[in-house]
Amino acid sequence: MFFVRSYCLYGFCVRFCFVFLCIYVSPRLPSSGNRRVYVVCFNLYSFVIYCFLFGCCVICYSQSFYFLCEGGGFVDLPCIKLYVRVPIA
Repeated sequence: MFFVRSYCLYGFCVRFCFVFLCIYVSPRLPSSGNRRVYVVCFNLYSFVIYCFLFGCCVICYSQSFYFLCEGGGFVDLPCIKLYVRVPIA
């Protein structure tokens, strides 16, 4: 829960910086320092999003192994019946 809250706060701060840099500190030339700061913030935000999505995929993938039974068989879940096989390694 702390990770989600800190991620939302970080996203809010980055969006605020985007608006501030685009509207109030608009660069006159593409090579100015303000444009570089804008690009750095955008890349950091994209990196955080990719890490968050990768973490969600890893968690969802690992959650699927909680219901595996040794040798396979039927697993009863609320309103769901699954037949699960353990992969042979």
